[in-house]
Amino acid sequence: MNIRRIHLQNFRLHADTEVFVPAKGVTAIVGGNETGKTTILEGLEWAFSGGDHTRGKVANLRWFGAPPRSGAKVTVDFSVGGKEYRVERLESTARLFAMPAETVIAQGTTPVSEAVTELIGMTHREFISTVFCRQKDVEALSRMGATDRVAFIRQVLQMEKIDEALKNLRKRKNEMAARLEGMTGSEDDLKRAEAEQREVTARVEASGAAVHAVGKELQSLSEHMSDATKVLAEERQKKGTFRDLTHRLEMAKRVREGIRSQFADLEQQIAAGKEAEAALEDAAPEGLIEELRDYLHECRRNRQRLQQALDAMSRASAARNGAVLNLKEHESRVEELQCALDAVEYDPDLLAKLDAQIQEMSRAHSETVGALRGEIEAHRTDERKTLRKIEAIKQAGEGACCPTCLRGMDGEVFDQVLESLNDHLRVVVKDAEHKEELVRQSNEMTRRGLAELRAARSDAEQARDAHKSVSSDLIHWRREVKVAEARLEEAASRRNEARADLAKIEKLDVPEAEELRSMEQELDAKVAERVRLESRVEALAVASARLERLQADHDARTVEVEALTSKIASIGFDEERYLQAEESVGGLQEKTNQAEVALSARRATYGAQKDELSRVTVRVESLREVVSSLEAQKAEYRTVTKATEMMEGFRVAVTSTIRPEMEELMSGFYAALTDGRHEAVELNEDFSAQAFEAGHAPDTLSGGASDQLALAQRLALSLMMAQRSGNPMNLLFLDEPFGSLEESRRMNVLNLIRDLSGVFTQVVVISHVAETKDAADYVVELEHDPSIGASRVVAA
Repeated sequence: MNIRRIHLQNFRLHADTEVFVPAKGVTAIVGGNETGKTTILEGLEWAFSGGDHTRGKVANLRWFGAPPRSGAKVTVDFSVGGKEYRVERLESTARLFAMPAETVIAQGTTPVSEAVTELIGMTHREFISTVFCRQKDVEALSRMGATDRVAFIRQVLQMEKIDEALKNLRKRKNEMAARLEGMTGSEDDLKRAEAEQREVTARVEASGAAVHAVGKELQSLSEHMSDATKVLAEERQKKGTFRDLTHRLEMAKRVREGIRSQFADLEQQIAAGKEAEAALEDAAPEGLIEELRDYLHECRRNRQRLQQALDAMSRASAARNGAVLNLKEHESRVEELQCALDAVEYDPDLLAKLDAQIQEMSRAHSETVGALRGEIEAHRTDERKTLRKIEAIKQAGEGACCPTCLRGMDGEVFDQVLESLNDHLRVVVKDAEHKEELVRQSNEMTRRGLAELRAARSDAEQARDAHKSVSSDLIHWRREVKVAEARLEEAASRRNEARADLAKIEKLDVPEAEELRSMEQELDAKVAERVRLESRVEALAVASARLERLQADHDARTVEVEALTSKIASIGFDEERYLQAEESVGGLQEKTNQAEVALSARRATYGAQKDELSRVTVRVESLREVVSSLEAQKAEYRTVTKATEMMEGFRVAVTSTIRPEMEELMSGFYAALTDGRHEAVELNEDFSAQAFEAGHAPDTLSGGASDQLALAQRLALSLMMAQRSGNPMNLLFLDEPFGSLEESRRMNVLNLIRDLSGVFTQVVVISHVAETKDAADYVVELEHDPSIGASRVVAA
């Protein structure tokens, strides 16, 4: 596995930092404290494994100066097995690409973490234990007790995988032993199950025969039930017809009785009608009543015409008075509007003059500003060219040729050229700033002038609108005055006409209202009496006709009663015979219900016995399969037992080789770190290290020697882990590996790092020690920029 590029965006201290790692050799990432060196490792770890392995919450990864809605993002380009990949992780999602086609392999935080684990063939813990060698890990290893140290080393070297495999084999062996023990006696169980199967089969056959017998009995009852039901249906039909005819006979009798009760009332009405015919001859004749009615009608009509004429006269007078008032109001409104129009000061040419002034001022301003902006752009172009020249000369340095004139530049010429260019740059910048000030002044003056002209134009528009509104109102009210004059003439004409009509009506005969009411009451009494008598005479004819109809209806009902009585007698319905048929059907129904219950019970028993037979059959088949697979289970148990024994032997063999291998690697590393002063290292059973100097083991080591010994052990663990990973994991990150070592011992560490580059293709050293740059093939230098509050790469 190789890392190609690490790109941090808005991540902790980094706003936008891109680090390239060469394919081979030692790469040094250097810088002062809090410049974001270790953050690069954290970004790599986060990109591969996600938020579960970050310090603090994922939301705290974001650089505090990030723009709104811009979250933390880390992109890592890497290769595995000759294939290129890119992982891109943000705060809420992640993507894994196959390069160079940028084909998406996985998307989402968890899917990407799982896909990266599968690609590199290591879990997150295995990856950081192999690839990352941090100062905190070294210090923690030196301070561990015996138990913790053994557990840590076993965990780093993946011994727990062997322990887990051995645990699973033992569990499998115990399970198979328990299963074989449970299978003992399966053949005897099979014989017992087969005997039980035969017994249940016999019971099922007996239950089937019982179900068949009850079914035949139920069929016989159903046939008898069908015949009895037909007889009952006939009797029920007769009963229904008998009840219907009996009900109709009772209704006919009640109707006939009701008709008889109406005969006396009709005879009384006929007698009263005959008395009214005799009295009608003595009442007021029709001719006299009509003459009185016509005279009263004429009187009422004349009185109504008089009232209408009086009302018309009143309305005409009121209309004339209203028209006079309306005319006076309209004339007054016309005088007011004429005064208002005379007071308005309005110049019809003023708006056109102001529009022309506004256009001219805007055009002159655009021309002036356009010319100034052209000069400003020329100054800015000259400024950029001058800056590029200065930068090119600085990069070329003293003694090089001038990029512009190609002359050699010694120390004095170099300073003169830079000073000349800087002077020219200041002049250009000052001229540009002056032109921008002129643009600002022109904008301000034009803004004020346009504001004044637009205010004057607004006043002119208001005066024009006021003049137009008053003129329109004046024309309207002048028209209203003419309309009011015409209405006044029309009202006067209608009043004259009403006076003439009133004079004509006053000559007619119009009785007083009291006399008219008395005459009307007398006429109404005569009319009411005659109407009463006439209505009684009319009722006489109606009662006579109704009496004839009732007599006919009474005769018809008598015929209907006789016919219904004859039909009832012909039906031949017998209540006792009906009850016997109903009782017979009820008895057969009860026997049928009992037979159905018995059949249901027999079927339930038959079904339960069939289910029992199925269960016994399944058990027999299962036992037969168990008996047939017993030999295969025994063979598999022997295989698992042999595998468990071999895994136990392998575990012992691996455990016995860990310490010698680690001792050998630590001895080589420690000798290199101490200039050969300590020639060997031995490990106790708890992996505590003992260094030897000139064949002797000193009782105590200095602080620096202890740090070197812990570093040697941690490097040995990384190398052993890389060899056991099964993947070409040729990558190593060393984070602050020097600790508190002095200069000479730091050089030993650097020399060892150079030697490790022969084992690990890529070695990345993160340190604040300046000497690290001398031992590296490629250097990335970081610094913190306080102006933006973020770290950045200053040299690479």
